[in-house]
Amino acid sequence: MTFSKARVKVNIDAGSIFTNEENRDTHLKSTDFFDVENHKEIIFESKSIRKVDDKRYKLTGDLLIKGISNEVVLDADFGELIQIHGQ
Repeated sequence: MTFSKARVKVNIDAGSIFTNEENRDTHLKSTDFFDVENHKEIIFESKSIRKVDDKRYKLTGDLLIKGISNEVVLDADFGELIQIHGQ
C-alpha cells in the first residue's frame, strides 16, 4: 500500500484540551500556552509522508499554534487504524 500522494489536514478545537486536571487545563488554555480565546484552532497540514517499513511512516507537515507555523515530523503506524504519535 502506498500513501505517497496522501494528504492529511486536522483542525483541533484548542478549547477541547483535556488532561483530567482542571487547573492544568485552565493554564494550557491561557495566553501562556494555547490562548484559546484568540486562537480557536490548532491546525496540522501534511506536506509529505515517507514509508519507514511495512507499518511505519514519517508524516511531515506544518503545525499552526497561536498563529505560528512550524514544520514537524510525526511518527505514524498503519494497522487497522492509522495512529499518529507526536514527538
